[in-house]
Amino acid sequence: MIDVNKTVSMEQAQRQLKSVVEEVKRNRTPFVLTCFGEPQALIVSIEEYEEMQEELALLSNPEHIARIADARAAYAAGEGMSFDAYVNDRHSDE
Repeated sequence: MIDVNKTVSMEQAQRQLKSVVEEVKRNRTPFVLTCFGEPQALIVSIEEYEEMQEELALLSNPEHIARIADARAAYAAGEGMSFDAYVNDRHSDE
């Protein structure tokens, strides 16, 4: 989930567009564009947008969702290992 704690009115955005875009790009800080105090749009970095699109693609793929459910069930049943254990196991093989 994107943490949206910056808002800017459309009027302010028109005057300060360059600095808003620079902050979005540099810090990956999203901005909510407002009109009369009501949220209208969101400005996010290209990287953030691409990551959201990838997540949506994964979450809308039934095969991927089934694999995640199977992995969670296997882990809950005591099969598999935690990520930390996996990383430690991989490093011990080196």
